[in-house]
Amino acid sequence: MNIHGDERTTMALQLGNLIGHVFSDWKRALTICFVATPGSLFCYILSTCLGHPSSSYQQKEITTVYSLLGVYLRARCPMSVCECVSEVTERLEFKKSAAVGSHQEELPVAGEEEHITRPQETDAINVEEEELARSEELLLRHLSQKGLLELEAGVPRAWKIAKSPYGGRGVVTTRDLNPGDLILVDAPLVLGPRASAHTPPLCVRCHQGAVPLSACVRGCGLPVCSEGCQEGPDRHEFECRLLLSWRGGVPHEVGSWSPELLRAVTPIRCLQLTPEEREIFLSLQSHAGPQHGGELKFLKKYISDRHGPNAEDQAFMKQACCVMDANAFESRAELDKFPGPDEDWVHVKVTCTASLRGLYPLGGMLNHACTPNTRRGYDCQHRMIIRAAVPIVKGTEITNSYTALLWGTPARRHQLYTTKHFLCTWSLLSALRCCTSDCTGCILPENPLDSESPWGCSTCQRSMTSQRAGGVQSALGKVLGRLDTTDPVSINRFLRGHKRVVATTNQIIVELKCNLVCIYGHAAGYQYSGKAHLILFTCLTIRND
Repeated sequence: MNIHGDERTTMALQLGNLIGHVFSDWKRALTICFVATPGSLFCYILSTCLGHPSSSYQQKEITTVYSLLGVYLRARCPMSVCECVSEVTERLEFKKSAAVGSHQEELPVAGEEEHITRPQETDAINVEEEELARSEELLLRHLSQKGLLELEAGVPRAWKIAKSPYGGRGVVTTRDLNPGDLILVDAPLVLGPRASAHTPPLCVRCHQGAVPLSACVRGCGLPVCSEGCQEGPDRHEFECRLLLSWRGGVPHEVGSWSPELLRAVTPIRCLQLTPEEREIFLSLQSHAGPQHGGELKFLKKYISDRHGPNAEDQAFMKQACCVMDANAFESRAELDKFPGPDEDWVHVKVTCTASLRGLYPLGGMLNHACTPNTRRGYDCQHRMIIRAAVPIVKGTEITNSYTALLWGTPARRHQLYTTKHFLCTWSLLSALRCCTSDCTGCILPENPLDSESPWGCSTCQRSMTSQRAGGVQSALGKVLGRLDTTDPVSINRFLRGHKRVVATTNQIIVELKCNLVCIYGHAAGYQYSGKAHLILFTCLTIRND
């Protein structure tokens, strides 16, 4: 059945109006995505909406929407979209029978096998019941101190610590869960700047980065954004005092601050943990290796050998770096900050979008899956919010993703191996376009889980080495690094200019399309009002390229 563009646009808008009352982001995601993207991306974005921490939909409303969605699309859409809806229904409708006896509730793509992995999987660590009980006791105490133990009045806790069938500890459900159900909320033990060389400068106290920064007047070598943050008693006072003492009281160069010291702040903050918090901290998985602890090398450049930290503190900070590398999460949230009763902030209200890293004790207990059964988000206090993304049966292990969901296999495996010390076994989002004239096939690795495997075209059998394929991916990544990913014009130009090089299922293309979905309807000049048809036409053009 063929449907003309105008009819398809009208249908998309009608569908958006039909389900927009459930969750505002659905209108944006569905009206654009189901006409503009492959079925796999449509399912991904729909799953994202379901697990969004700000979602307030009700079970009855979701069931109604699914019923209307299925009937509506089967009657009016091409087969490809109908198949997409069937996949969404299989993945997300409330059928517990699909999950009985299976560890994975989210159905993988045909021919691709999902495995839940943990660094200690091959070690077959024997976890004793006493250790599990102690871990749960510490976590419950941590949540109680943060006021997060009872999330919803009268609703029993949805998780417990148990032995994972894949080795070591895991978190399993204590009751059946539906998509969108709140599983847990966790607060960070430690929160601070990331250790990456690409970390943008930010205020060491309020973590604001979009304002002018100046050096701390006491000479610790760290940046602040205002007098209020300079004198604030929390966070900065601790590391400021330590850094000055480690320099023998000699201040840093007057009027300057060090980006390298800023990257070393987080392990310094770990020294502030109480004995009980340290027990929780050190109970988490960690790995030793030359790639860990780089922050301390920077720190040594700015402190005195004579007055620096003692051996015990040095050893703990080194261990803290290893624990953070293995378990920390990037926390990014829109924060509306207001001055407290004892604060005199220059910035009465600021919006903070800084990228930080936080150690979440309970969140760090969740094992990895490339297609996890949960969705993760953060609120304005940098608290981690975990919701079910798919139906989860009681007793099933709750999983999280330690890497970007839309990365291709080589990038995902490399990142997991270098930071978490294990390799995942799921293949997705790596395809390149065949360079042979008139060939429309895709070049894929013959064995995606072998980094040295040759790549071959699915149509003409053209082949290339893994080194050449990696070179193409690397070159595309460098081009993408110079691209303004907030500008729809630049994104569309990139998509059109590289369609003969990159397949539509490649991670770069998929991520850029996701960016467009986020921009359209919200960015200045791209709101729905008066431009809905133009926006959808642009998406259709991209989809048909």
